[in-house]
Amino acid sequence: IKMMQTHKISGLAIVDSQGKILGSYSEWDAMIQGSSHDLTDSIKYKTPPISVTEDTVFRFVVAQLIKTKVKRLFITDKQNYLVGIITRSDVLKHIFDDFLKEEDSE
Repeated sequence: IKMMQTHKISGLAIVDSQGKILGSYSEWDAMIQGSSHDLTDSIKYKTPPISVTEDTVFRFVVAQLIKTKVKRLFITDKQNYLVGIITRSDVLKHIFDDFLKEEDSE
C-alpha cells in the first residue's frame, strides 16, 4: 500500500521470484483487506491477473480493458514473465495523441 501511495498508482502486479505474474493487488483489494484484517499482514487478497502478451494488437488491448472493466492490463512475454503494464490512461493518451497528430496534419 505504501508503494501504491508513493508512486500514485492504484494497483500492483504480484510476481514470483522469477518475475512470473501471479496476480494483482489493487486499491480494491486493500479496502477489502483493511475492512477485515490488519493492513500490515501479508497480502490476503489478490485479484487474478488479466494480461495480454507483448505482441497483442492495440485494438484487442482496448477491447480487453472495456470488456473486463479493469484499470490495467499486465503485459507478459510468452513464458508469462511480466514485461510491462498498460493502463486506461496510457490507452487514452495514445488515442488522443493520434487524434491531435491527425488534426495538425490537416
